[in-house]
Amino acid sequence: MGANDVLLGDGVFNINGVDVALTRGGGKFVVEREYKEIEADGDMGPVKGRIRKIKAVAKLSMSILEILTTNIPKFYPALTLSSDATKDTITPGQDIQDSDYQNVVTWTGRTKAGKPVIITIYNAINLENIEWELKDKDEIVPELNYTATYAEGARTAEPWKLDFIKNSDPLPPVATLIAPQAGSKTQLVVMFNEPLDPAVFNITDRFNLLSSLTNDGVAISIATQASSVVWYNNGTPTPMAIITIPATTFVAGKLVRLNFKANTVKDTAGNYIAATTNVDSVVVA
Repeated sequence: MGANDVLLGDGVFNINGVDVALTRGGGKFVVEREYKEIEADGDMGPVKGRIRKIKAVAKLSMSILEILTTNIPKFYPALTLSSDATKDTITPGQDIQDSDYQNVVTWTGRTKAGKPVIITIYNAINLENIEWELKDKDEIVPELNYTATYAEGARTAEPWKLDFIKNSDPLPPVATLIAPQAGSKTQLVVMFNEPLDPAVFNITDRFNLLSSLTNDGVAISIATQASSVVWYNNGTPTPMAIITIPATTFVAGKLVRLNFKANTVKDTAGNYIAATTNVDSVVVA
């Protein structure tokens, strides 16, 4: 436990997969729970095993600065949006419809270490009044209070969750083998799509980097050769390795394939490229 585990208050609100536009004043997440003690004669206080949870209501609030007309029916139930060439019009609806419940409302923040934290409530609806304060020299910033609702068939399953992401980058790096030109070559170039762990740049022998290398299905030797791997763009989002190989003739249209050894190439989040991942390229004329 340390400062990196501190949860920061800034984040992004999202309704049904669409980020809310500008907000001001943040928001709040509340789970209102009600408990009941089962009392018996002689009790002097609460007794372990005789406390029940009898109610739980999850709410996620946000203050909206930018009010897009297309979003207003998401903000308040029982409204109808109509549009023509000259204007968008909001009118009252007859009653609450199934479409007034927002399937997923989230807030995504982060810890000081940068790991995402996601608050999610389900089947949410804002049951507050439409209340816009019209003040001179000030902006309208309505507060929306979304309440999660229970599914009819799961009336005891609380409709909310908290996700504390352990690894903000769950995907391994992607390697791209630059297509070699036809003819005799003694080098291949591999580029990566994200920064690599600094330890990877210590691999300077192709034997320690690769498990296999083939040209049209025929193996290319990857026996030990010192300084046969040279790294460039270290510490940038696009590192590159130039791998020296025995003189090899490449034919246009044929497939070149390499595989990395297990637990060799990883990104700064610790994700390794699997040893079974084929990195292919087609020879160009």
